[in-house]
Amino acid sequence: MGKYTKIPKLPHPFLYRAGLQEEFGEYGGTLFVLGKPGSGKRSAAIQLCQDCSDVIWFRFEPEDNLESVFLRRLAEAFLLNEGPCDAGVIWDGLEDRFGSSGLTLVLEGLHLIKNPKVEKIINKILFAGEDHVRFIVISERELSPVFAGFLMHGNYRELREDKLWFSYDEWCEFAQSFEGDLEAAYEKNMGWPVICHGDLIGKKLLTDGYLEQNLWQGLRAPEQQAVASVSALPELSEELFNACFDGVFPAKIFTSLVTKFILNERTDTDKEEYYLHPAVARIGALHAGNIPREKVLVGAFDHYWNKSEYEAAYDCLKLLEREEHEWSIPELERGAILYYRRGDRKNQEAYLNIADSMFGRENRFGAYRSLYRGLSHLEEDREKYEKQINNALFFLEENHIPLPYLLPQDEEILNRLKEEREKEQVELADENQTVTKIKVNTFGSFKVVMTEDGKELSWRTRKGCELFAYLLEMGGKPVDRKTLMLKLWEEDMPNNAIAMLHNMIYNIRKELSYYNLDQVVSYKQKAYSLDMTVIKSDMEKICEAAELVEKRNLEKLAEIRNVFENYWGRYLEDMDSNWVRDRQEYFEKIYEEGCSLLAWYFYEQKQLKEALSMFKKALSRNPYSEELMGGIIKCCRELRNPKDGKRYYREFCDKLMEELGIRPGRELQSLYRSSFSGQ
Repeated sequence: MGKYTKIPKLPHPFLYRAGLQEEFGEYGGTLFVLGKPGSGKRSAAIQLCQDCSDVIWFRFEPEDNLESVFLRRLAEAFLLNEGPCDAGVIWDGLEDRFGSSGLTLVLEGLHLIKNPKVEKIINKILFAGEDHVRFIVISERELSPVFAGFLMHGNYRELREDKLWFSYDEWCEFAQSFEGDLEAAYEKNMGWPVICHGDLIGKKLLTDGYLEQNLWQGLRAPEQQAVASVSALPELSEELFNACFDGVFPAKIFTSLVTKFILNERTDTDKEEYYLHPAVARIGALHAGNIPREKVLVGAFDHYWNKSEYEAAYDCLKLLEREEHEWSIPELERGAILYYRRGDRKNQEAYLNIADSMFGRENRFGAYRSLYRGLSHLEEDREKYEKQINNALFFLEENHIPLPYLLPQDEEILNRLKEEREKEQVELADENQTVTKIKVNTFGSFKVVMTEDGKELSWRTRKGCELFAYLLEMGGKPVDRKTLMLKLWEEDMPNNAIAMLHNMIYNIRKELSYYNLDQVVSYKQKAYSLDMTVIKSDMEKICEAAELVEKRNLEKLAEIRNVFENYWGRYLEDMDSNWVRDRQEYFEKIYEEGCSLLAWYFYEQKQLKEALSMFKKALSRNPYSEELMGGIIKCCRELRNPKDGKRYYREFCDKLMEELGIRPGRELQSLYRSSFSGQ
């Protein structure tokens, strides 16, 4: 039991490793094959022995730690079992056997030997056969110090996991029958042969069971606890291990995990860093139990941040996100900075938003967010985001708060803007420009433009924009706080509605203060209002037209018919509150009714071309109106233009059928036939 006198059978499935054969096939010295369970150590050794004429394959067992048992089994392996197992007799026999040419001795499972006396015997065997025997020594841990002499002076090479594990090309060759995504699978299995085999046969549970028995159970309890604890970390150094687990695990545990290949050394960095294979990390996580995984990640996050190792800190940040960590204020700020460094503006703002929400009032995180956003989008819309930057700087300076972390390119932008603004202020002072007005567009996209420089006012929130729009709608009339809140939030009023309202008013004033117009929004006798004397809105002429439409004053309406020449656009089209929708419906109706009134007025005045134009405009807003279509038919008839009349009518009929599934009424059909029959 426990030994082979001939080469074991090749495993199935088996991949012939041409690269291994080329590098190690002809090597005649001692080859140490080192790696964790399932690394393909035995398969590699079997392949390398295929062309050997004389092979003794010896597999260590735990009982070989007894010197007498080991010597007896060694004698059996070399067929030296005649007579007593005397050490001297065995050595004589070994030396005779080593003298024969072409012998390959495979020693499998050296990691099972813990007895230094037995290790010394094995070391002596290696030295004794160094010049004549080809040794292949297989172990699941680094060699013990007993072999230091041989490692310093002996003729040997090492075959480790970096060459034992499959390359991507080898994986593709090995997994020809694999039905999944080869590349994605390789990213997960990383070429570890036992995991590759599990992926190939589709039995992950079988693979996990193998690792549980052959890897996890081979670790001592403190080692298992350490693996479970670090399973959350993407990478690990001895310094980080000690920082996270000082007083929890002895320092030698880290070294032990390295020597047992549980921790793999990274080859893509100059730093001495290690990582757990995802499969090992998964097993560790399953055994984590009450181990504070989140606490480990926080410790690692702090460690990397304090050492300015931002990429590693970012990796810990992403893992903490999965843990649904309850963030502290400093952690939120760090998270925002880490995303900022990577150019991820969306997540950067998300962290700043969370930090901002913890205060319930304007704070440095809201200002930081505005500053970062302004700097990142400045080239997209200079007018909008320069104002945002100035607002943020205004708050920080007023509250004596230092600037946040800035990349060099953003510091340069900030300095340039400051110089330009100072220059503009000097020029304005020289020109003595004191008159400033505000122009507002309410139809279509809501825009508030400062006539001083043509720049558009920006809004911190959509509700702040809507608040200004509602105060404008009131035309300078004072509105109490309760009414404003009901209009803005209706049935979904937040708990901090008052604070939010105050913040919005403050932010509007702050935006206007850039133009010395902060007093445009006033608060008197517990009500807010706008100073309309400095505001010019497109609502003025439209409200005048609406009044004439409601009074059916056709003569006056005809005098301002240019108001109806082009569709105004939807009132406050970017907003969706009930009060906005009511006004949108009102102005839509006013435009359609105004066009219709003007159309019939011009028709009666025999101004047929003007009437036809207005009928068409009215129909564009009320596309199913048979009355308006009738007006178009009458105009085309009297203009002696049956061709266009027929076309307009066909288009109208098609629209009714396609969208409503109906035909025009008898009256309209009769009008059409009588107008264009025979033409």
